[in-house]
Amino acid sequence: MERVPDLTGSLVVAVKFTYRQIVLLVLLSIAFWLGVALLVPAGAAVIALFETIRVVPEEHRSDVSLLKEYVRSVGRNLVPGLALSVPLVVPPIATLLYLELALTETSGYLLVAGLLSAYVTLVAFFLVFRTANVRSLEKRETRAAFRRALDVSRDHPHFTVLHVCLIVAAASLTIVLPPFVVLLFPGFVAVLEIVFYEEASHAEESPVRRYLRTIR
Repeated sequence: MERVPDLTGSLVVAVKFTYRQIVLLVLLSIAFWLGVALLVPAGAAVIALFETIRVVPEEHRSDVSLLKEYVRSVGRNLVPGLALSVPLVVPPIATLLYLELALTETSGYLLVAGLLSAYVTLVAFFLVFRTANVRSLEKRETRAAFRRALDVSRDHPHFTVLHVCLIVAAASLTIVLPPFVVLLFPGFVAVLEIVFYEEASHAEESPVRRYLRTIR
């Protein structure tokens, strides 16, 4: 019988890690948005999130030290991150343009196009984070990491859909708690991806679980 990934257990692990490392994740999230605002390739900023979080179980690393590690990781991944930056930037811009035109022109066709573009944006966001995670974990080139990300996502489609729904739920918190998107969203989504990918792919024990196991 095929093993069914544990959604609830994985979510609990991600939330526990976020609680334990919330200061670090806030620092990483703010650094992420600052980097993007300063025109750092978004893909490099995403890859650096995963590489930095994987260092957390190491002993005697302060939050400031890990923040410096994040900055160094961004620098190392400027070129590899370019390929992942396009799907993070183009679909959201297209979505905003379609929706703005739909409101201006009162066009149902443009509204449908905007909604479809929003769906593409969500899928692209999920795949970019998964590809960056695979790249940092398995040391694959971006193209190979993308293929692996697709394979794992297809192996457990129900688990993947629920994972994406959790990302949407986290993003919706910005409606009632706007600072969340700046202070925690990128870091939390990266932790969620690390734990859920491990659960779906039978990968080696993630740094998130290893950290929680060592502090008991």
